[in-house]
Amino acid sequence: MKLKKNKKYIVAVSGGPDSMYLLHNLVKKNFKNLVVCHVNHNYRVDSIHDQLLVEDYCKKNNILFYVKNIYYETKNKNFESWARNERYSFLKEILIKEEADAILTGHNKNDHIETYLLQTQKNKMVKFYGIKNKTHINNCLILRPILNLKKSTIIKKMNKFNLLYAIDTTNYDTKYSRNKIRKNLSESSFKYYEKLIYIENKEVDKYNKTILKLLPKQKKYFDLNTFTKDNDFNLRYFFKYVEENYRVTEILKSKKARLKEIIRQLSSDKSYINISINSFNIIKDYNRVYIVKNSTVEVFESFSKPQGFEWTQNEKTNLIYTNNWVKWQSKLYYNKKRLKDFYMNKKFSYLKRFKTILVFDPVDKVILNKIC
Repeated sequence: MKLKKNKKYIVAVSGGPDSMYLLHNLVKKNFKNLVVCHVNHNYRVDSIHDQLLVEDYCKKNNILFYVKNIYYETKNKNFESWARNERYSFLKEILIKEEADAILTGHNKNDHIETYLLQTQKNKMVKFYGIKNKTHINNCLILRPILNLKKSTIIKKMNKFNLLYAIDTTNYDTKYSRNKIRKNLSESSFKYYEKLIYIENKEVDKYNKTILKLLPKQKKYFDLNTFTKDNDFNLRYFFKYVEENYRVTEILKSKKARLKEIIRQLSSDKSYINISINSFNIIKDYNRVYIVKNSTVEVFESFSKPQGFEWTQNEKTNLIYTNNWVKWQSKLYYNKKRLKDFYMNKKFSYLKRFKTILVFDPVDKVILNKIC
């Protein structure tokens, strides 16, 4: 990757060999407009040494240095995810403050392969396999100039020139999935994995190009007629639709098996499917699929007229007001027809049914208000 010397870069430096090599290489090539950011996670007793190592290098080379101290709390279940979010939040803060052009990180080829293996192990849908050398995180441009270098190459170069770097002992703690992968990964296998990654990403790219042309211009729903006999396409289409229009984390982070089950249900002959995923519901409404918040399909039943409901009550008392059509559709009548049959004949939208208030006497069970 070719970097421009007239640009201002934020360099994320942990003190480890990769980021120290990146920083030293930039200094060696006479990049002047650099700002270094270091996050001290205070997760190890010796983490202060990493901080001082980076700080000392910046002082000797007259580089602006920012540090942030963070402290892990057990309520944060996933340390790696929490730490990553904290780092990128800090990097964005300094990027804005310094009016810089991009953030540089020291990810290498080992990180790229490890990420791919981690992705396949988790069996989740991904936008890209491995690590991109150029991407955006939190609306910030992220560049990874040494992504093509192996870890062993970086270490050799650091040792050859007697350059100092820190060793993070937590990188050897196999309670973390990435470290387990790292322990059993040999650089001799990289060419094999790089080929797999290339094939996988080419396939994803092919699907995405087709899907982007088919995604609906209106974003409220998508038509199931877009689905094909190719279940992988359907899976990618659904995933891309959610990503582009909703970005619902609960869905996007679901395992492939869960997403495949959703696709299977949506592809069934049933005209109505209601799938709940945490705070959202996926609704199949005939051939349309909606993604809505739980509150949209929340049901109620009351003897009091709901606030804002304009129906004028007649002389009858003890009326029931509800939108719970699932419970009452086989028991109530409207225009001398069972409500269930009326809805079916009219192909009345299932989503609209949740928005329709039914008013009836619990004795004769005849709907009194106009519902369509």
